[in-house]
Amino acid sequence: MAINLGLDIDDSQITTMLEKAIEEQVQAKFTDQLFIDKIQSLVNQQVTSRLESMLDNLSINDKIETRVKHVLDNKFASIQSDTNKVQLTLMDDTVVNENEFVTSSLTVMNEAKADTLTVNDLIIRGRVNTDNSSWDELKTIITEEAIGVIKRDTVNHIKERVLETAKTDGIDFQYVKVDGNTLVDGDRLGNGIVHSRLRTVGELEELEVDGYTKLNGTLTVNKGKIGINTDSPATALDLRDDDVRITMGKKSKDTAQIATRNALEIATGNTAMVIEPDGKVKINDLMIGRNNISWAKQVPNFSGQKGDIVFNMDPGADSPLGWQCLGSFRWRVIEWNTAG
Repeated sequence: MAINLGLDIDDSQITTMLEKAIEEQVQAKFTDQLFIDKIQSLVNQQVTSRLESMLDNLSINDKIETRVKHVLDNKFASIQSDTNKVQLTLMDDTVVNENEFVTSSLTVMNEAKADTLTVNDLIIRGRVNTDNSSWDELKTIITEEAIGVIKRDTVNHIKERVLETAKTDGIDFQYVKVDGNTLVDGDRLGNGIVHSRLRTVGELEELEVDGYTKLNGTLTVNKGKIGINTDSPATALDLRDDDVRITMGKKSKDTAQIATRNALEIATGNTAMVIEPDGKVKINDLMIGRNNISWAKQVPNFSGQKGDIVFNMDPGADSPLGWQCLGSFRWRVIEWNTAG
């Protein structure tokens, strides 16, 4: 077909011109980066849309699982997977086995540090290699602990039996030693027994005490001094009874002293001699040598011993000083000496 434009141009020329124009336009467009980006975006959208539509119509998960199983069974015959859950987690420095780990042989190797295997609970079914230092160490520990348990249980058992026997039948030992020292030697305690908490003892034939001694909170012996009801005796004998205190001891060279700040009464039966705090001495009946000295208001009417003197306890201007026994019931008057 020809177009009459007043020009003599045939169809081939027009085709050539159109192809050139189109090529130039296409060339110009495909050198435009924005156009190329737009085309790529449209292509991606279309391809993605088509793929999603196709995948929706396919059982892709079953196919992937079948393919993976096929690959594992044929390419990795050493791996058998029968789980639908994660069983093994791989990390940079750690591999975590989520559940029970079963193996016929396990070797632990670590080049960075000493080989170490840490197990919370160890269950062994089968034989254990005993030809290694670890087994020797484990054997030693088990042996020591077992011996310790057996020794402890045995000692406790024997101790319990001994205690039971002692309670029922008593213990009959002639010699008893503790750490090589004699505890009991026949009927004697060993010389090494120097301390005791005895609460009751039987009759003692002899008792020797060297040092401070206190008996029943009453008698105290300390450094050559005896205290009764006092922990700190001041003299050889220091006796206290409530508000009364009597001391006996050395006053000075060759002189002893019995002292009290209270009245002192020395009595036998119903007769007493009383020494008052001010030094006065009261004696109801006094004997000097072989003769009695006493007091009366009148001539004695009792039998005396020759030489006895009875002082007049109610003297007057004309009354005698007293009376002296001449033997039996005979008494002579002792006159006042008014000479000088």
